[in-house]
Amino acid sequence: MKALRLGSMLVLAVLGTAPLLQVNHRAQAQQQSRQQSQIQSQAMATVELRGVWLTANDMPVLRDRPRMQQAVAELAQLNFNTLYIVVWNDGMAYYPSTLVQ
Repeated sequence: MKALRLGSMLVLAVLGTAPLLQVNHRAQAQQQSRQQSQIQSQAMATVELRGVWLTANDMPVLRDRPRMQQAVAELAQLNFNTLYIVVWNDGMAYYPSTLVQ
């Protein structure tokens, strides 16, 4: 029986190195997954959120597809990257909903 320490994990191998290789591959996959998560978290942390609320006052724009497309294009040119669109106000949904009834 062989003992191997991987980080804080003690691994016992019996009959050769095959179990050690399996554990090693799993540890490498976990490490790669952690590294990818860290990279994604760092990338998300550097993205600046620039948002605009589109409220009930904007209903003429929200209900007119060409005007909405123009508004989104203008906001994108101004470097806004998030739109918050009102869908509920004063206890009413601005769309057909069986859930709200």
